[in-house]
Amino acid sequence: MSGLTNGLRGAAGAGALAAAGGGAAGLIDPIRTSHLSIALQQAEPALLIPLTIAVTAVAALLLRRAGRDSRTGRAGLVLTDAGAGGVVIAACASLLTGKDHVLGPLFGLGAVLSVIGLVLIAIIIARSGMPPRWPAIALAVGWLIGGPLGPPAAALLLAAILLAIAVTARDPESSHSSRIQSAALPA
Repeated sequence: MSGLTNGLRGAAGAGALAAAGGGAAGLIDPIRTSHLSIALQQAEPALLIPLTIAVTAVAALLLRRAGRDSRTGRAGLVLTDAGAGGVVIAACASLLTGKDHVLGPLFGLGAVLSVIGLVLIAIIIARSGMPPRWPAIALAVGWLIGGPLGPPAAALLLAAILLAIAVTARDPESSHSSRIQSAALPA
């Protein structure tokens, strides 16, 4: 197994854990008690930081694995990274001050930029013809629904997508050659 595939598995697995934690905190949120209130307010931004980093790493590794080095791919990566940077900075500020939306629109702007970047990356990978194409498309949809713009409990969907990417990640050469070998076998 290549280092690229191992990196993809590790980043997707770490993101799945962070998303699952954020989703669980979102499920507990409606039934807060005074003892859990402070801990849950800090858990969501604290889990959003590694989740955002993991999603951007998975997107970059998927783009690299597809072998697409185009202007659109680079633009998608730059938008994703810039947006993720805004989300992480806003989450850090929220953790430090204990208040939401301390930096004004930075969080929302960063989230929108990262979604646009992930959609561009998904388009490039879908056009590349390199199987499998579903991880990039699912990542963009999952980030839109279960990322920073979605309700916290929807992060469980993103966790499931990231877990599926981690479990199914294979070297592109090995999956391509096994498909060719299975097609060549007589029925």
